[in-house]
Amino acid sequence: MDQGWAAIIAATVGLVGALGGALAGGYAAIRGAREGAERAARAALEHAARQARDQHEHWLRQERRAAYADMLKDVDEHEMKVAQLVSCAENGDMGAQLLEAMADVHSSQIRIIRRSGPVMTIASHGVREAYKTYVEVCRRMSAYLMERQPTDVDGDEARQYYRAIVLRGSVLTMAVAADIQTGPTVPTGE
Repeated sequence: MDQGWAAIIAATVGLVGALGGALAGGYAAIRGAREGAERAARAALEHAARQARDQHEHWLRQERRAAYADMLKDVDEHEMKVAQLVSCAENGDMGAQLLEAMADVHSSQIRIIRRSGPVMTIASHGVREAYKTYVEVCRRMSAYLMERQPTDVDGDEARQYYRAIVLRGSVLTMAVAADIQTGPTVPTGE
């Protein structure tokens, strides 16, 4: 009978040891699985955040390029209208052609000013500053034109304004080119 009890005790100790080992192993497995799942979830969240950030930056670059393209188109058109006005003033045409040229200059400047909102919202600091300067030169020319009757528009003064506008337009174009090539993907708010 002692052997029977010894076998039962040995079996019980073995069973307790096996259950303890199973419990410890199960706990370690559960803990390992939880840590693995947490790491996988963190990695997935980081990947999703990075992908969302990349998509936002790509969208912002596309919007910036579209706004810049529209702005530069308006700048070119404005410069053409100012050149036509200068040509009329230098040729001594003080009639309907000069009046029409003055109206065209004002209309094209209004388009440039209306473009300010989208451009200033997404542009880099350099482009914003160049745009502000360009608009200011255009406003000075408009003020000059508004103070005069068509017969008072001096061809030399109009040409000086035209040169200033073209110069500022070139600076603006260079700022846009630099921003598109190397610019920030998020407005800096400087």
